[in-house]
Amino acid sequence: MKISEELKQKAVSLGLCQEWQDQWGNPSNKELIEKFVRGIDFAIKNNYPSIEYINNNFTKKELREGGVFCDDNELTKSSTMVVMGNTKGEISFGDFDVVTLYVRHDANIHIRISRYASVTLYVFDNAKVYIDNKGFYRSRVYKYSDNARVITYGSVLIKKRKFEDIYSD
Repeated sequence: MKISEELKQKAVSLGLCQEWQDQWGNPSNKELIEKFVRGIDFAIKNNYPSIEYINNNFTKKELREGGVFCDDNELTKSSTMVVMGNTKGEISFGDFDVVTLYVRHDANIHIRISRYASVTLYVFDNAKVYIDNKGFYRSRVYKYSDNARVITYGSVLIKKRKFEDIYSD
Protein backbone atom coordinates (compact mmCIF):
# COMPACT_ATOMS: atom_id res chain seq x y z
CA MET A 1 0.00 0.00 0.00
CA LYS A 2 1.25 3.49 -0.84
CA ILE A 3 2.30 5.82 1.96
CA SER A 4 -0.45 8.25 0.98
CA GLU A 5 -3.18 5.62 1.30
CA GLU A 6 -1.80 4.33 4.61
CA LEU A 7 -1.73 7.84 6.04
CA LYS A 8 -5.22 8.64 4.78
CA GLN A 9 -6.70 5.43 6.23
CA LYS A 10 -5.05 6.09 9.59
CA ALA A 11 -6.19 9.73 9.59
CA VAL A 12 -9.78 8.70 8.78
CA SER A 13 -9.70 6.21 11.69
CA LEU A 14 -8.61 9.11 13.93
CA GLY A 15 -11.49 11.30 12.80
CA LEU A 16 -10.20 13.21 9.77
CA CYS A 17 -12.96 15.56 8.65
CA GLN A 18 -14.84 14.98 5.40
CA GLU A 19 -13.39 18.10 3.76
CA TRP A 20 -9.80 16.84 4.18
CA GLN A 21 -10.84 13.36 3.06
CA ASP A 22 -12.42 14.78 -0.12
CA GLN A 23 -9.35 16.89 -0.88
CA TRP A 24 -6.77 14.16 -0.15
CA GLY A 25 -6.07 13.20 -3.77
CA ASN A 26 -2.90 11.26 -4.63
CA PRO A 27 -0.19 13.39 -3.01
CA SER A 28 3.56 12.99 -3.43
CA ASN A 29 5.81 12.80 -0.36
CA LYS A 30 6.40 16.55 -0.65
CA GLU A 31 2.65 17.17 -0.67
CA LEU A 32 2.13 14.80 2.28
CA ILE A 33 4.65 16.82 4.28
CA GLU A 34 2.81 20.02 3.30
CA LYS A 35 -0.46 18.42 4.50
CA PHE A 36 1.22 17.48 7.79
CA VAL A 37 2.36 21.07 8.39
CA ARG A 38 -1.00 22.57 7.32
CA GLY A 39 -2.86 20.13 9.59
CA ILE A 40 -0.44 20.32 12.50
CA ASP A 41 -3.24 20.69 15.06
CA PHE A 42 -4.72 17.33 13.98
CA ALA A 43 -1.24 15.76 13.95
CA ILE A 44 -0.42 16.99 17.46
CA LYS A 45 -3.81 16.06 18.88
CA ASN A 46 -3.49 12.50 17.55
CA ASN A 47 0.31 12.11 17.69
CA TYR A 48 0.00 11.28 14.01
CA PRO A 49 1.91 9.99 12.22
CA SER A 50 4.35 8.47 14.66
CA ILE A 51 8.01 9.46 14.72
CA GLU A 52 8.90 5.93 13.63
CA TYR A 53 6.55 6.12 10.65
CA ILE A 54 7.99 9.47 9.57
CA ASN A 55 11.58 8.24 9.89
CA ASN A 56 10.81 5.05 7.97
CA ASN A 57 8.94 6.66 5.08
CA PHE A 58 10.46 10.10 4.45
CA THR A 59 14.04 11.21 3.85
CA LYS A 60 15.69 13.90 5.97
CA LYS A 61 16.02 15.97 2.79
CA GLU A 62 12.27 15.76 2.04
CA LEU A 63 11.41 16.64 5.62
CA ARG A 64 13.85 19.56 5.83
CA GLU A 65 12.59 21.02 2.56
CA GLY A 66 9.07 20.93 4.05
CA GLY A 67 10.12 22.53 7.35
CA VAL A 68 9.87 19.31 9.36
CA PHE A 69 12.77 18.13 11.52
CA CYS A 70 12.35 14.68 13.05
CA ASP A 71 15.25 13.10 14.97
CA ASP A 72 17.47 15.55 13.12
CA ASN A 73 20.56 17.58 14.04
CA GLU A 74 20.39 20.10 11.22
CA LEU A 75 17.85 22.91 11.30
CA THR A 76 17.20 25.11 8.27
CA LYS A 77 14.93 28.15 8.05
CA SER A 78 11.33 27.84 7.01
CA SER A 79 8.36 30.13 7.71
CA THR A 80 6.64 27.27 9.56
CA MET A 81 8.80 24.68 11.28
CA VAL A 82 7.85 21.48 13.07
CA VAL A 83 10.69 20.29 15.30
CA MET A 84 10.03 16.88 16.81
CA GLY A 85 11.42 13.62 18.10
CA ASN A 86 14.97 13.88 19.44
CA THR A 87 15.97 16.79 17.23
CA LYS A 88 18.82 18.87 18.60
CA GLY A 89 20.22 21.99 17.05
CA GLU A 90 20.61 25.72 16.76
CA ILE A 91 19.00 28.18 14.39
CA SER A 92 19.14 31.94 13.91
CA PHE A 93 16.50 34.32 12.64
CA GLY A 94 17.12 37.93 11.69
CA ASP A 95 16.34 40.69 9.24
CA PHE A 96 12.61 40.40 8.53
CA ASP A 97 12.07 36.67 9.17
CA VAL A 98 8.55 35.79 10.30
CA VAL A 99 8.53 32.27 11.74
CA THR A 100 6.19 29.93 13.57
CA LEU A 101 7.76 26.91 15.29
CA TYR A 102 6.10 23.86 16.81
CA VAL A 103 8.54 22.11 19.13
CA ARG A 104 7.52 18.67 20.33
CA HIS A 105 8.53 15.42 21.99
CA ASP A 106 12.12 15.50 23.30
CA ALA A 107 13.48 18.14 20.93
CA ASN A 108 16.18 20.40 22.34
CA ILE A 109 16.85 23.57 20.36
CA HIS A 110 18.57 26.93 20.74
CA ILE A 111 17.04 29.87 18.87
CA ARG A 112 18.85 33.15 18.24
CA ILE A 113 16.73 36.12 17.20
CA SER A 114 17.99 39.46 15.95
CA ARG A 115 16.94 42.60 14.08
CA TYR A 116 13.29 42.62 12.99
CA ALA A 117 12.56 38.89 13.15
CA SER A 118 9.20 37.86 14.55
CA VAL A 119 9.17 34.39 16.11
CA THR A 120 6.24 32.53 17.66
CA LEU A 121 6.74 29.15 19.34
CA TYR A 122 4.35 26.45 20.45
CA VAL A 123 6.11 24.08 22.85
CA PHE A 124 4.78 20.62 23.77
CA ASP A 125 5.69 17.44 25.61
CA ASN A 126 9.25 17.30 27.03
CA ALA A 127 10.78 19.77 24.59
CA LYS A 128 13.53 22.14 25.71
CA VAL A 129 13.93 25.52 24.06
CA TYR A 130 16.52 28.20 24.75
CA ILE A 131 15.63 31.56 23.21
CA ASP A 132 18.16 34.37 22.91
CA ASN A 133 16.20 37.36 21.61
CA LYS A 134 18.27 40.41 20.75
CA GLY A 135 15.73 41.61 18.19
CA PHE A 136 13.32 44.52 18.24
CA TYR A 137 10.16 42.43 18.72
CA ARG A 138 9.05 40.39 21.67
CA SER A 139 8.92 36.68 20.86
CA ARG A 140 5.87 34.74 21.97
CA VAL A 141 5.95 31.26 23.44
CA TYR A 142 2.86 29.18 24.09
CA LYS A 143 3.76 26.37 26.45
CA TYR A 144 1.42 23.36 26.47
CA SER A 145 3.20 21.08 28.91
CA ASP A 146 4.51 21.40 32.44
CA ASN A 147 7.37 19.11 31.36
CA ALA A 148 8.50 21.47 28.61
CA ARG A 149 11.38 23.82 29.51
CA VAL A 150 11.73 27.28 28.05
CA ILE A 151 14.79 29.34 28.97
CA THR A 152 14.88 32.90 27.73
CA TYR A 153 17.14 35.88 27.35
CA GLY A 154 15.76 39.16 26.08
CA SER A 155 12.19 40.07 25.29
CA VAL A 156 10.12 36.88 25.37
CA LEU A 157 6.53 36.45 26.51
CA ILE A 158 5.60 32.97 27.78
CA LYS A 159 1.98 31.91 28.12
CA LYS A 160 0.84 28.58 29.48
CA ARG A 161 -2.00 26.95 27.61
CA LYS A 162 -3.90 23.70 27.76
CA PHE A 163 -3.96 21.74 24.57
CA GLU A 164 -7.57 20.71 25.15
CA ASP A 165 -8.69 24.36 25.39
CA ILE A 166 -7.25 25.17 21.96
CA TYR A 167 -7.61 21.95 19.98
CA SER A 168 -10.75 20.35 21.39
CA ASP A 169 -13.60 19.35 19.09
